[in-house]
Amino acid sequence: MLPAGIAADEVFDTQGSELRQKNKEQKQHGKPDLNAETADLSRNALDVLEVVKSYARQELIDPLKVVPRWLILGLIGSVVITGGVILLMLALLRYLQSDTGSVFTGNWSWSPYAITVAAVAILIAVMWALINKRSLS
Repeated sequence: MLPAGIAADEVFDTQGSELRQKNKEQKQHGKPDLNAETADLSRNALDVLEVVKSYARQELIDPLKVVPRWLILGLIGSVVITGGVILLMLALLRYLQSDTGSVFTGNWSWSPYAITVAAVAILIAVMWALINKRSLS
């Protein structure tokens, strides 16, 4: 049991008991409790500020941390793909020059180069169309 005249919140609350006592006295004398209201407003303002900071960190800063990784992986991937495409085009040219027999000899000796350049142009056009698309699916 609590002694007479002491509320339960005064017994368990070790911080701010003097402020509560002062506020009770002010309420009894008809004075408004401005200190408690100001403290509540400033605490709410600090809470809002903390929420805004954490939201900004979550939506702006955290996604920017992975950008260097994606740039490095993208550059490595583009170098590997470019090397592969060059080797494929050289293989196509070599095939057209050697394994087609006498089809591309004489006046037609330029045609394997033209076919290879056309294949590269078609490949570039397809890649350009895929890059300008909003999504790949």
